[in-house]
Amino acid sequence: MMKKRFFSILLSLCMVLMLFPATAFAEESVNVTFEFDYGNLPEGRNSSEMIVKENGIELPDLKDCGERQFLGWQIKNSDDLYVYQAGEEYWPSESMTFVAVYDEYITLTVPFTTMVKLDGDIAPGETTFDLAIVAANASEERYADVVVSGSVTTIGAGDYQGTLTFTGPEQQLWSMLSEGAFVQQVNAGEENWTYDDTVYGLLLSQIAAYAMSPEEGFVMLILPAACEEKDGVLYYDIDWETIDLDKDVLDEMRFTNTYTKNVTESTESTEPTESAKPTESAKPTEPTKPTEPTENNPDTGAATSPQTGDNSSLMLWLALLIVSAAGVIGAGVCSKRRNSRAK
Repeated sequence: MMKKRFFSILLSLCMVLMLFPATAFAEESVNVTFEFDYGNLPEGRNSSEMIVKENGIELPDLKDCGERQFLGWQIKNSDDLYVYQAGEEYWPSESMTFVAVYDEYITLTVPFTTMVKLDGDIAPGETTFDLAIVAANASEERYADVVVSGSVTTIGAGDYQGTLTFTGPEQQLWSMLSEGAFVQQVNAGEENWTYDDTVYGLLLSQIAAYAMSPEEGFVMLILPAACEEKDGVLYYDIDWETIDLDKDVLDEMRFTNTYTKNVTESTESTEPTESAKPTESAKPTEPTKPTEPTENNPDTGAATSPQTGDNSSLMLWLALLIVSAAGVIGAGVCSKRRNSRAK
């Protein structure tokens, strides 16, 4: 009996519900629209198309933005300051406008002076000195688009002014320099030069986007830094415990390089001796005339020997005469001694 009453009541309710229109319990559909504010995108620069998903949209990307770098999208007139990346999905519940967020390309400069000193007699010719970033506390990915350049060309002794230039997206510069970067002169290893190996720390303490007023702009600090080697690795750091920002901040970076070369005194060169003149070839001797027969001296009647001009034979005959006389005397003495012994 109770079951019959329950089913009759349930059937009555179903019949009553069927009398209401079908739209009475349907949720009203919401018409949501999206707009994109490109913020004066340069002419000819197009964005990728917005992709509509089943329950939301995929935010488009902006490329070729001129002297700017596209970062993402923010919701206009919203307390939500989050920057949505290109390709990120969003499920809106109401109509809204997305505003493009850019990172402007800017240039920061740091002054430096290169001094050339002489420690010899000869001045150097034209020489170029370069500066380089040797380390930074931020990872390289965070300032991948930053370009750094700084060099000065010198000729002879003196002071030469130069500028170290940083160019890149504003946010990347802030990431690179707000945590500290370290600058050192490049040792080119040229002969006769002694290079300055001083290290400076650069710190961007304020950037225009975060300044309390636009007039303050950028504040770059130049500070002395230290370099320490551990296990073959060089570590650069700023000793904040000893740094006094009221006294130790420098106006510029200074590098002193010394050139050492002296004049070598050349010994006096002797005058070249005249080359010996070639000896004159001996004239051929005239053939000697045949010896003429001896002639009688008309005064004495004795025969005279012809003069041959050779006196060496006279000495030979004299020596032979002396030897012969000595031999005869010696033979006589020996014979006399024998006779005396025989008696």
